[in-house]
Amino acid sequence: MKIASAIKYPLKNNYNNPTQSFAGKRPCSAKGNTQLLGFDIDGTVGLGDSSDLKEFKSLISADKNLKLTYVTGQSLESFLKNQNKDLSQNMNLPMPAYIITSNGTHIYKRTDDGFAIDQKWEKTLDRSTFNLETIKNNVEKIGDKNGGFTTIEQVQEGQVRNYKVMRSPRGENAYNIQFLVAEDSKDKIIKEITKLKKRNQRFEIVTDYIEPDLLKDLPEDYKKNLAPLMDKKGGIHSLFILPSNKAKALTYLAHKLQIPKKNIIAGGNGENDISLLKFMFIMVKNAHEGLKKASYKFGATVFEANFDGLKGILEGLRKIAVK
Repeated sequence: MKIASAIKYPLKNNYNNPTQSFAGKRPCSAKGNTQLLGFDIDGTVGLGDSSDLKEFKSLISADKNLKLTYVTGQSLESFLKNQNKDLSQNMNLPMPAYIITSNGTHIYKRTDDGFAIDQKWEKTLDRSTFNLETIKNNVEKIGDKNGGFTTIEQVQEGQVRNYKVMRSPRGENAYNIQFLVAEDSKDKIIKEITKLKKRNQRFEIVTDYIEPDLLKDLPEDYKKNLAPLMDKKGGIHSLFILPSNKAKALTYLAHKLQIPKKNIIAGGNGENDISLLKFMFIMVKNAHEGLKKASYKFGATVFEANFDGLKGILEGLRKIAVK
């Protein structure tokens, strides 16, 4: 594959007026070079129609030099469950060579029997200074100082009425903890949490946004408990605190496969894809505003697609990496 052309945001913050870029950045400078594709699922490759999916599968199966990797906030179990009903069109996505799950905390390789976890990556995270209980305690103190902290259990029991931060039980494990944050407190909370990193507490802060559509099917009493955290659109901002992020996991995988950074193309639509902006990046049209703003701040080389989801990824690949 050869790099054809792409775009990045100009110096001024103008997302609709891109300038040409990618000069000298050819991820496949010689025939036969392996290229690592790291794509988000929800709202990205998981959003498309049958013709998009057919083209995507054809591309992946036809070129053995492409290493397809999904880089997702989902767990492996969630991904496999969704494969049975697909995210949008009741059809399976192509199985990847690798999948990075839970925003970068687990890496799996596809095998004949399914998926095998990368034990070396697990040991790397085990050796980190990430301490879940310490983070819980510190964020609780920060929340109390900035409008109130709670858990869903405390709210359901009527113990707390005013709060700006809530610890979410969703997906919590030794490497992953999520907090829901009111929009008017988000920046201040992040600033305070970031200060903890200077006290020999190593971790990554991954932001995300829960769309209103994803909340509409929740039980009414549950939504009522979340109401103080919802923005004007009815969505909720969330923070994941982790020992890694998507980009660190993808960098590790590329190093393991001996694939240079210039041979990596990533893509996504959400705030939890911000770390991936360090690579060549396809930003689909339905990207969240937080990702758009971050792409400017990063000074990243970004292709801004004219289409949503998988169609936007395919558009980007045609422009960035064409045979």
